[in-house]
Amino acid sequence: MTKLTIGLSLIGIGVAVATLASVPVLASAAVGVIVLGGVVGVAGVIVSLAAVPELKRERTAREGKEEREGEGLEVERLARVERFQCERDELTAERARWSAARAKNEYWMSVASNYGDTLRSSEIEADLAEIAAKDSGAERRLVVVAAALAAIGEN
Repeated sequence: MTKLTIGLSLIGIGVAVATLASVPVLASAAVGVIVLGGVVGVAGVIVSLAAVPELKRERTAREGKEEREGEGLEVERLARVERFQCERDELTAERARWSAARAKNEYWMSVASNYGDTLRSSEIEADLAEIAAKDSGAERRLVVVAAALAAIGEN
């Protein structure tokens, strides 16, 4: 039983005793019972007031727990944002490498074409197709990462 419950019970008992004492039986006994009811009622108020700090501590603890849970979710969100940002940076760098490889192979393709080297031209065309496929995959993943960052809020 909590202090608040005990205090409220004592207040109720005090009121009940004081009410019973108002029945005219003996005037002096009635005064004594009313005083006793008042004392019990006051004791109930004191016990109830003693429960207030305990109730405040419980509320503060509950609010603190909710705040910590909220902070935990924010930390998790920030970790996800950081992972997606790292992946976005890696994909951007990978696409830059594929672009450089494509430019280099296109140069060698023009050299092979100028000299009539069809065998080398075929090899370079295959390399360019592979580069295009890898770059396309990186581009698709970059779109997914950008959408994920937008969904969870990058800030």
